Amino acid sequence: MPLDEYNESARPYRCGIVLLCMGALINWLGFAQNYEHPVRYIGIACIVAGVLLIVGAVCCWAKNAPTETIMNENESSQQIGDGIHVIQIEGDGTICKPPDYESLREAPPPSYDEAIKLDPTQLLQQQLQYLKVS
Repeated sequence: MPLDEYNESARPYRCGIVLLCMGALINWLGFAQNYEHPVRYIGIACIVAGVLLIVGAVCCWAKNAPTETIMNENESSQQIGDGIHVIQIEGDGTICKPPDYESLREAPPPSYDEAIKLDPTQLLQQQLQYLKVS
């Protein structure tokens, strides 16, 4: 959605929010003062007008919503029917099992200096090798 279309639909939304808040305040004042019956009706009218503006802005946003999908390089997309996309991620499909609890419990935690020097990719490779062996 271009910026000018967004601003055209954002203005009614903002006015609707303001009318909704002002209507709630005026309605609350009308209920606080029992002799102020016309104030209640003004508050209710502001609330209804605010809700209509908000619904109109949301409908405008839904009508102008982008329909194209953004995909990564390793994803492929197929369209099925009206706007339903199936995204398939390429890969071997294997799920790695985490190491068992006992082996992790017996291993001492690394010191601060050792933890800073750890390389996440090396840890991942070690875990994959461990899983291939077991």
